[in-house]
Amino acid sequence: MFCNQCGTQVPETASFCSNCGAALSPIAPYRSAAPIPGPGQVLPQQAAPSPAPAQASRSFKMPTLSELFVGYNKAGVQYAESTGIAMRWYKVLTLVLLYLAALANAYNAFQLLTGNAYEGMASYFYQAYPAMHIVDILIGLISLAFVWLNLYARMRLAQFGREAPRLYLILLIANAVIRTISALVTFAITGYIDNATFVGSIAGGIVGYALNRIYFSKRQHLFTA
Repeated sequence: MFCNQCGTQVPETASFCSNCGAALSPIAPYRSAAPIPGPGQVLPQQAAPSPAPAQASRSFKMPTLSELFVGYNKAGVQYAESTGIAMRWYKVLTLVLLYLAALANAYNAFQLLTGNAYEGMASYFYQAYPAMHIVDILIGLISLAFVWLNLYARMRLAQFGREAPRLYLILLIANAVIRTISALVTFAITGYIDNATFVGSIAGGIVGYALNRIYFSKRQHLFTA
């Protein structure tokens, strides 16, 4: 072996270096940390890796009626406001606007499905334009679906659901698209279109989407549920 201090070769049994006098410590024999496998056994690096824990799937669960009307997470709002993030628009959405949107869609569905949209002239109108009866029924049913979608989006926003901002943005675009298609189909059948309503639907959808996307992009880190 060799001296650890000066490198002089010394006998294996020496306790001190004959050149510099430094104490020598013999190197302990190498021992593997893992036991040597016997015949037929598998080496540790050859063993099959243990399966990774399965991630919990975020399966959809139909909310109850009480859950659809649950209030917003006050603790989450207080945390956001304590860090300097304004949450006024979030409160207006979850406590007022999405409820009103659901009511507006329910009213629109009622008017179209019952014929009240034509102020007692529905039978004459449908005789002149029979295809409009089918269109009104379809739009009425879609409006009923939007009642639930507005309430569900409001609930997920109130719960700070991870997908809630994206869901609300999709809802804004979908609503504008349906209104635009309805106006175009009505024009194709009757030759009449309300220009103010048509332009307002398109402009409102674009502006609403853009402003809300900016708003929620700055608050996406809050939505983790």
